[in-house]
Amino acid sequence: MTAERLAQRAGSAVLWQAGQLFAVNAVNIVNLIVLTRLLTPEDFGLLAMGIASVELLAQATDLGLTPALVQHGRLDERHYDAAWTVGAIRAVLLSVVAFLLAPVAATIYQEPRGAAIVAVLAIRPVLYAAASMKVADLIRRLEFRSLALLRLSEALAATVVSIALAHSFGVWGLVIGALAGPAVTAALSYRVAPYRPRVAFDRLATLSLIGFGRWILGTAVLAAVANLIVQVVVTRQLGAAELGLYVVAARLAYLASEALGEVVGAVAFPVSARLDVDVEQASTVFRALLVGSSAVLYPVLAITIAIAPSLGHELLGPRWAETTSVIRILAVCAALGVLGDVTVPLYKGLGRPQVVTALEAAQSLIVILLIWPCVARYGLLGAALASLPAVLGSQLLNVHVLPQLLRRPFQGLPRRMAAIITISIVGAIGAFVLDLALPGIPGLVCAASVSAAAAALLLFAVDRRFNLELAGTLTRVFPATAFVLSSRATARAPGRDVPS
Repeated sequence: MTAERLAQRAGSAVLWQAGQLFAVNAVNIVNLIVLTRLLTPEDFGLLAMGIASVELLAQATDLGLTPALVQHGRLDERHYDAAWTVGAIRAVLLSVVAFLLAPVAATIYQEPRGAAIVAVLAIRPVLYAAASMKVADLIRRLEFRSLALLRLSEALAATVVSIALAHSFGVWGLVIGALAGPAVTAALSYRVAPYRPRVAFDRLATLSLIGFGRWILGTAVLAAVANLIVQVVVTRQLGAAELGLYVVAARLAYLASEALGEVVGAVAFPVSARLDVDVEQASTVFRALLVGSSAVLYPVLAITIAIAPSLGHELLGPRWAETTSVIRILAVCAALGVLGDVTVPLYKGLGRPQVVTALEAAQSLIVILLIWPCVARYGLLGAALASLPAVLGSQLLNVHVLPQLLRRPFQGLPRRMAAIITISIVGAIGAFVLDLALPGIPGLVCAASVSAAAAALLLFAVDRRFNLELAGTLTRVFPATAFVLSSRATARAPGRDVPS
């Protein structure tokens, strides 16, 4: 693939990924607003318990086969068949184990109603494993149009089913919706990524994938364990209703950062994985991604912090007013985690997944050590407070590691980051004032949209006045990155197999 063609594909992938995430998040927000008015925090807490229990088992056995297929230099049908076979066997065994351990999960949470929910949700791993393995090939070739269709279909199916059943079946409407999404994705995946599954035990092909995937497994296990412990502690000390409040607050606080992280990671990972990137070029990529991500995300998070009371009370309803402080603290965590959102896909693409595992280990360990005393002393707020030092500690480690892998990674960043943070604070102040002056949902929408637009205009003005190159970074970051990397890779490794 030529440098120009790769740049074009990367730019197209960004547009499709961004469009998909906008549509999916719009669907999820509608889903959240409707369901929080139909159901109680306790219902959301029960669903979170069930999903977390199954996800822990899923992550503990996830060999990272799909990322390994994306990162692998040369693939043939043996690799896809081996990955599908291992994934299918794992999913069936996992579902059986999750079903049998459902009563144990309910005992750990001290919530008897959770047993039946865990038992039904045990089928989720089988539904996800049933999807076409050639979806990995779509990621390798940056064909994000088809991937966008899968993600949006999953969100729509889960939303329609959950809302349709919530009034009559309560929490079971959420449970069935959680199964409908992956079921629809599995069915559609064979349309957008045709593949005929074959049971094949190829030792060499499997080992070549697991070598990369073991680090993905370690990272996933650490994250799942920490998440489960947080939920268990909140439920045992405060109850299922408080867990529901925490889970919904986290969804709102991390909504923007997760969306942007997916845009960055979904394209940066396969692009860097296909190229032999040198240290200088990797440093350039890192700086561009960090500035571009911060310029988009920081104003949004600052505004979220400012209007958090209205998000909880007006958007979700009076029953969710307690989420205000939790949303604010977790939004700060999201801001601190931007560095990790940028570096994680680069580490994976450059074949350094062990660094990602180390960062997750640091963050998870701090959360596990702090969650019980924080919740015991500060209640629901303590669950969010435990995340602050955890994220900060992880990113301090990241700052320490980066100079060992990249060349002068933070060169030229202080001025641009200072401008972005300052303008974000100004936007937050404007949002806070407008939110107080204009109550209700119309006021909330006005405060958010006007402040975001004002922050964007200020960024543009400051960019032109001080020549910070923010606009150029935002508009060219992925296509330019792909072009630079591809040009250098072509010069250094003309015989490398790059997918076309």
